[in-house]
Parts: sequence; structure tokens; C-alpha cells
Amino acid sequence: MSKTTTIYGVDFTSAPSRKKPIVVAQCALHHQTLTLRQLLKITDFEEFEQFLRTEGPWIAAMDFPLSLPHSWLQAIQWPTDWAASVSHIRQLTLKAFCQTINDYCHQQPTGQKHHFRPIDRLAGACSPMTIYYTPVGKMFYQGAFRLLEAGVTVLPFQLNQLSQVNPPRIVVEGYPALIARQLCPKQGYKYDSPPASAAQKSAKDFARQEMIQKLSAQWLEEDFGITIDLNGHADTLRQDATGDSLDAVFCAIQAAWAYSQREANFGIPQTEETQEGWITVPLHFLKQNQPNPLRKN
Repeated sequence: MSKTTTIYGVDFTSAPSRKKPIVVAQCALHHQTLTLRQLLKITDFEEFEQFLRTEGPWIAAMDFPLSLPHSWLQAIQWPTDWAASVSHIRQLTLKAFCQTINDYCHQQPTGQKHHFRPIDRLAGACSPMTIYYTPVGKMFYQGAFRLLEAGVTVLPFQLNQLSQVNPPRIVVEGYPALIARQLCPKQGYKYDSPPASAAQKSAKDFARQEMIQKLSAQWLEEDFGITIDLNGHADTLRQDATGDSLDAVFCAIQAAWAYSQREANFGIPQTEETQEGWITVPLHFLKQNQPNPLRKN
């Protein structure tokens, strides 16, 4: 890749529309400075598929689980190899996929309905089997097969294919909540529908403003080894009440860090557990920003 590297942070949704688009933070990483160039709004999956085929080199962090827990795949006798499991699930409709999850969960005792990947436990993330409220299972279904069909290199599952792809188009898993917890640990910052009161709206608006200001603080360089230049987009980030634009920027930070660790497997530890999937952030940052207690189900 060139000295100036194209970085994308992608805030994904399982049902993109004009009202709720996929938001892409297009950035440039030059030495240790990440510059936000523009915020793209993708309103349908056809446009998302075109984006994935953008000529490389580039690296993107996607805000959805790129894989499912091996323990669940084994329990229902589906393949655990990433490409094989994604191809298998591709044969199902979204409705059938969700019904498979529901049927399995209904047969399990309370507290054991959802399986987790090791990284979900470390990050305090919900299970990739979750299809209600925060429907990351639906996001996996809609996103993973499109990555496979676009021919991008999805890490850590296809790390050995990198030398065969030129120019590379690399996708890693992002989780913006990890950075949000660092910037604003006690206050929510997003809403898709109007808050119940003016005071709640004011608090969330202030939280986004505070998070944007903290992005320039020293912790980012200390933890991620980069600085960020919002390049005139601070007001846009603050005014987006959904928080999706901010989340896309947080994903871009994670993608930039992964690129900075490209000589060390893009920051992904080489263990058997990480083959189930990995969120690319510094390990010490991951541990220090766990919620307490971790969500169990």
C-alpha cells in the first residue's frame, strides 16, 4: 500500500434506506494522521456492493459481526470454516435464518440461549445470534455473504490469501462501542427517534460534542498510535443525532490501527480462539474498556 492509505469506517445496517443509510467514513492515513475526507451515505445494498468493489488498496472496519460462534454452528451441524459457513447460510432466506435461531433458542434453558465468540465476551458485545433490538444477526446475514461475493479479504479468516491479492481490499471487524465507552462512559449519545424530553435531547447532543472534542486528546495517540483530523466535518458529526456518522469514524480509527499493525497480523493475536473472529483494537484497550459486569445473554 502507498504511504497515504485509504481507510474506511463503515456503520452498517441490515436494512439500508434514505432514512437509515449505511454510513461510510472515507479517510486517508498519512504517516500517523488519519484525515476524514467525506461521509458517504449508502441507501441500498446494490450501492453497498459497488462500494465493496472499489479499486484498492484500502482497508475497512465494518460495524457488524463478521462471523458466528463456532459452538452454535457445531450444535446445529453447520460448517465452521468461514467461507463454507457463509456460503451455507447464503442458501437460506433471511426469514429462514432468523427462524433457525429462534427455533434453537426456544429449545435452550434461560441463560444458555445465545452463544458467544470469545471476542464478544472480551468486548462486552451482544451475541451475533441477536436478531431483535440490536439485530446484529441480521447484519451478519446481510453483510457477510456480500463480503465473500465481492472478493475482499476478510480477516482473520483469509489472512493467508493476502499475498495473492493485489491491490488488496481488506475488511476487519470494528466495534465503535469500545471507543464510545472511552469517550463518554456514562452518557448515551444517539437516538433514532425523538427523546422523551428536551433535557434528554440536550444531554445526548452535548455528549456527541464532548466526544468530538475528546477525539483530539492525547489518549488516541497513546492507545492507537494515530491522531485524527476531522477536516471540517465536526459539525456534521455533532448534528447527526443517530450517532451513525460518529460510529463510522470510530470504525475508521480501528481500521487505521489495524493497518498500522499489518506486519503483526493486523493486530490479531494468532490463537485458535481468534479464528472465530476478532475486533481489531489494541488488546490492552480492549481489556480496559470492558463493561462491568459483562453481558451474559
